[in-house]
Amino acid sequence: MKPNNLLIGVGPRSHRIHVIDFGLSYQYRDPETNIHIPYRDNLPLIGTARYASVNAHNGIEHSRRDDIESLAYILIYFMHGCLPWEGITKAEKSQAVIGKKKLAITPEVLCEGLPAEFQLCLQYACSLGFSERPNYQYLHDLFSNLRQPYANDDSEFLTLSVALGRSRVSTSPPSNSTKTQTPSLPQVHRPQGNKS
Repeated sequence: MKPNNLLIGVGPRSHRIHVIDFGLSYQYRDPETNIHIPYRDNLPLIGTARYASVNAHNGIEHSRRDDIESLAYILIYFMHGCLPWEGITKAEKSQAVIGKKKLAITPEVLCEGLPAEFQLCLQYACSLGFSERPNYQYLHDLFSNLRQPYANDDSEFLTLSVALGRSRVSTSPPSNSTKTQTPSLPQVHRPQGNKS
């Protein structure tokens, strides 16, 4: 996944995000047996290094967890306007350098100045095992709870998003609203090759 593959609707559909270009996608389960694809390693990086999961950089077969980690990087990119590993130009070594930089930076540092939900999403993605089914309801609730204080005013929520992306400062919800408590996860630091 990458930002270029996300399109925002217009007019009455401006609240919808359309995902395009599934050229590198494949099924994570065998269509006949419904068995999860096998764990493999020593694979080349497939996709855009900037948004690829750490496991993908380590040559591990992609699974659902990698899609969530990629989406987390995209959301962080949208909010910050850049990622710390942008600008690496030596093409033959850029994938390895980006992968090392991702391993070196903690989710806390990467999500600094953003609402806690972004860090929780990234930590959750990194805590998943290879064939583990993600708790999509948890992720949905995580970001629904983030939006709750702005539920009646999309323009205020979008203004907050743009302001966060430009200023890179922490913004808390308006004091006259009550934010729903978001479930927390234990501290997780970038697992390598989590097979389980």
